[in-house]
Amino acid sequence: METAKPKNKTMVLAIIIVVILIVVGAGVYILTRPSTPPGPTGPQVTIKDDGGCGPTDTACLYTPITINANVSGSAVVWTNKGTIGHTVTTCDTTNAPPSGACPNGMDASGLDSFNSPTIAGGGTYSHVFTKAGTYYYYCAIHPSTMHGTVVVS
Repeated sequence: METAKPKNKTMVLAIIIVVILIVVGAGVYILTRPSTPPGPTGPQVTIKDDGGCGPTDTACLYTPITINANVSGSAVVWTNKGTIGHTVTTCDTTNAPPSGACPNGMDASGLDSFNSPTIAGGGTYSHVFTKAGTYYYYCAIHPSTMHGTVVVS
Protein backbone atom coordinates (compact mmCIF):
# COMPACT_ATOMS: atom_id res chain seq x y z
CA MET A 1 0.00 0.00 0.00
CA GLU A 2 1.27 3.37 -0.97
CA THR A 3 1.59 6.17 1.66
CA ALA A 4 -0.79 9.09 1.34
CA LYS A 5 0.77 12.04 -0.43
CA PRO A 6 -0.68 15.50 -0.89
CA LYS A 7 -2.55 15.45 -4.13
CA ASN A 8 -1.49 18.97 -4.92
CA LYS A 9 1.77 20.30 -3.50
CA THR A 10 0.96 23.69 -5.01
CA MET A 11 -2.20 23.93 -2.92
CA VAL A 12 -0.31 23.17 0.30
CA LEU A 13 2.34 25.74 -0.59
CA ALA A 14 -0.35 28.36 -1.32
CA ILE A 15 -2.01 27.74 2.05
CA ILE A 16 1.33 28.12 3.85
CA ILE A 17 2.03 31.39 2.03
CA VAL A 18 -1.44 32.76 2.88
CA VAL A 19 -0.95 31.89 6.57
CA ILE A 20 2.46 33.60 6.60
CA LEU A 21 1.01 36.72 4.94
CA ILE A 22 -1.81 36.89 7.50
CA VAL A 23 0.63 36.58 10.42
CA VAL A 24 2.99 39.21 8.94
CA GLY A 25 0.07 41.54 8.17
CA ALA A 26 -1.28 41.27 11.72
CA GLY A 27 2.19 41.99 13.09
CA VAL A 28 2.61 45.07 10.90
CA TYR A 29 -0.82 46.35 11.94
CA ILE A 30 -0.04 45.91 15.64
CA LEU A 31 3.31 47.69 15.30
CA THR A 32 2.03 50.61 13.21
CA ARG A 33 -1.46 51.30 14.59
CA PRO A 34 -1.86 54.71 16.23
CA SER A 35 -1.41 54.67 19.95
CA THR A 36 -4.26 55.60 22.22
CA PRO A 37 -4.08 59.35 22.82
CA PRO A 38 -3.18 60.31 26.35
CA GLY A 39 -5.96 61.49 28.63
CA PRO A 40 -6.44 65.20 29.24
CA THR A 41 -3.70 66.85 31.27
CA GLY A 42 -5.21 70.27 31.99
CA PRO A 43 -7.56 71.35 34.76
CA GLN A 44 -10.52 68.98 35.11
CA VAL A 45 -14.14 69.80 35.93
CA THR A 46 -16.67 67.04 36.55
CA ILE A 47 -20.31 67.57 35.63
CA LYS A 48 -22.63 65.68 37.98
CA ASP A 49 -26.38 65.11 38.08
CA ASP A 50 -28.94 62.82 39.65
CA GLY A 51 -30.85 62.29 36.42
CA GLY A 52 -33.40 65.00 37.14
CA CYS A 53 -31.92 68.48 37.58
CA GLY A 54 -35.07 70.29 38.64
CA PRO A 55 -35.02 74.04 39.40
CA THR A 56 -33.96 73.48 43.02
CA ASP A 57 -31.91 70.30 42.58
CA THR A 58 -28.54 70.68 44.31
CA ALA A 59 -27.21 67.36 42.96
CA CYS A 60 -26.71 68.89 39.51
CA LEU A 61 -23.41 70.75 39.56
CA TYR A 62 -19.91 71.37 38.28
CA THR A 63 -17.15 70.23 40.62
CA PRO A 64 -15.02 71.96 41.56
CA ILE A 65 -17.21 75.02 41.30
CA THR A 66 -14.12 77.23 40.85
CA ILE A 67 -10.99 76.16 38.99
CA ASN A 68 -7.75 77.90 37.99
CA ALA A 69 -6.23 77.86 34.51
CA ASN A 70 -3.42 79.57 32.60
CA VAL A 71 -3.64 81.76 29.50
CA SER A 72 -2.90 79.59 26.45
CA GLY A 73 -2.04 76.69 28.78
CA SER A 74 -3.59 73.27 28.83
CA ALA A 75 -7.27 73.13 27.99
CA VAL A 76 -9.79 73.01 30.80
CA VAL A 77 -11.76 69.78 30.31
CA TRP A 78 -15.35 69.31 31.47
CA THR A 79 -16.42 65.65 31.72
CA ASN A 80 -20.09 64.76 32.08
CA LYS A 81 -20.25 61.95 34.64
CA GLY A 82 -24.02 62.35 34.89
CA THR A 83 -26.77 60.70 32.90
CA ILE A 84 -28.33 63.67 31.13
CA GLY A 85 -27.01 66.37 28.80
CA HIS A 86 -25.42 69.62 29.98
CA THR A 87 -23.60 72.58 28.46
CA VAL A 88 -20.76 74.87 29.45
CA THR A 89 -21.75 78.42 28.48
CA THR A 90 -20.05 81.69 29.43
CA CYS A 91 -22.00 84.47 31.14
CA ASP A 92 -21.62 87.13 28.47
CA THR A 93 -23.74 89.16 26.11
CA THR A 94 -22.87 86.84 23.20
CA ASN A 95 -24.71 83.96 24.88
CA ALA A 96 -27.55 86.11 26.29
CA PRO A 97 -28.03 84.15 29.53
CA PRO A 98 -31.57 83.84 30.85
CA SER A 99 -32.51 85.40 34.15
CA GLY A 100 -30.91 83.51 37.03
CA ALA A 101 -28.25 81.85 34.89
CA CYS A 102 -25.54 84.25 36.04
CA PRO A 103 -26.06 84.99 39.75
CA ASN A 104 -25.06 88.40 41.08
CA GLY A 105 -24.83 89.84 37.57
CA MET A 106 -21.67 87.88 36.80
CA ASP A 107 -20.47 88.79 33.32
CA ALA A 108 -17.50 87.48 31.32
CA SER A 109 -17.93 90.10 28.57
CA GLY A 110 -14.66 91.00 26.88
CA LEU A 111 -13.18 87.60 27.64
CA ASP A 112 -13.26 84.39 25.61
CA SER A 113 -16.84 83.46 24.83
CA PHE A 114 -17.80 79.82 24.51
CA ASN A 115 -20.96 77.77 24.39
CA SER A 116 -20.47 74.02 24.23
CA PRO A 117 -22.83 71.76 22.37
CA THR A 118 -24.88 69.52 24.64
CA ILE A 119 -22.43 67.21 26.40
CA ALA A 120 -24.03 63.77 26.74
CA GLY A 121 -23.30 61.50 29.70
CA GLY A 122 -19.71 60.29 29.37
CA GLY A 123 -18.85 63.10 26.94
CA THR A 124 -16.31 65.89 27.29
CA TYR A 125 -15.82 69.50 26.25
CA SER A 126 -12.57 71.44 26.43
CA HIS A 127 -11.51 75.06 26.02
CA VAL A 128 -8.09 76.77 25.91
CA PHE A 129 -8.35 80.25 27.41
CA THR A 130 -6.59 83.08 25.57
CA LYS A 131 -7.36 85.99 27.91
CA ALA A 132 -6.76 86.38 31.64
CA GLY A 133 -9.78 87.08 33.81
CA THR A 134 -12.61 85.49 35.73
CA TYR A 135 -14.98 83.48 33.60
CA TYR A 136 -18.43 82.72 34.96
CA TYR A 137 -20.33 79.97 33.21
CA TYR A 138 -23.58 78.03 33.50
CA CYS A 139 -25.47 75.11 31.96
CA ALA A 140 -27.85 76.44 29.31
CA ILE A 141 -30.15 73.47 29.92
CA HIS A 142 -30.24 73.94 33.73
CA PRO A 143 -29.43 77.65 34.14
CA SER A 144 -31.01 78.13 37.56
CA THR A 145 -28.87 75.52 39.35
CA MET A 146 -25.62 74.86 37.50
CA HIS A 147 -22.92 77.56 37.73
CA GLY A 148 -19.12 77.58 37.77
CA THR A 149 -16.08 79.83 37.58
CA VAL A 150 -12.71 79.60 35.84
CA VAL A 151 -10.01 82.00 37.04
CA VAL A 152 -7.44 82.45 34.28
CA SER A 153 -4.05 84.07 34.95
